[in-house]
Amino acid sequence: RDFCLSRGLGDVYKRQSGNFKKPGIGVGVSAITLLYTNNIFVESNIIYNYRFGIWAYGGASRDNNKNVIPLSSLSTNIFISKNRIFETYSPIWFSKSSNINVFNNYSSNNQDVAIDFEGCYNANIYFNNVSNSRGGALTVLNGSENISFFNNVIDMKNFNKNNNIVLIRDSNKNIKYINNKFIFYDDRVLKRNARIMLKKQKKSSESNKSIEFINNTLLGVDILNSDGSSLIINN
Repeated sequence: RDFCLSRGLGDVYKRQSGNFKKPGIGVGVSAITLLYTNNIFVESNIIYNYRFGIWAYGGASRDNNKNVIPLSSLSTNIFISKNRIFETYSPIWFSKSSNINVFNNYSSNNQDVAIDFEGCYNANIYFNNVSNSRGGALTVLNGSENISFFNNVIDMKNFNKNNNIVLIRDSNKNIKYINNKFIFYDDRVLKRNARIMLKKQKKSSESNKSIEFINNTLLGVDILNSDGSSLIINN
């Protein structure tokens, strides 16, 4: 398919956090699935309780041995905007896709990564708000390149120290975080900071390269560079 347009208000269901179900019907799929599709606009949908909110897939970013597959793209020219996504496993994610714009979306209370890129290149992510994403609100995995996050607001409350606000893992390159706000609220007696995590899943993977954090606001958030990524921090 060469062109896909989704524009409107999706069905709204009773919130069942973590179950990803319509009333009486199990839903283990995404609300909007885009497979090997070019020239995509997904705009102004409301999504509740699906396992995945919006999923653009142009191929796998790892092989059967969990090795990163060299960079390529089978889905391209993707615009995701003005969507509101609640109580999912992962709200918005891309695999083997390129030339991506993600802007003015809101998501809350997802169980894993929120806005996620796996083996992707050339993406701009801006003016999004993500609240209480447990696995990483702005995430880059598996050899992605040229991904820029700017002017996003990320907040998290009272999750444990293993929850990431940002996750950058396995051989990514030229990843920029500019003018974002990363805010962790902790009203417990024993307070902990949330974290921005840079790491490898496999020892054989290359470290991340050319990762920049510029002019961001970090409140209750630490940066943990566990794989020796080449990193510039000027917040």
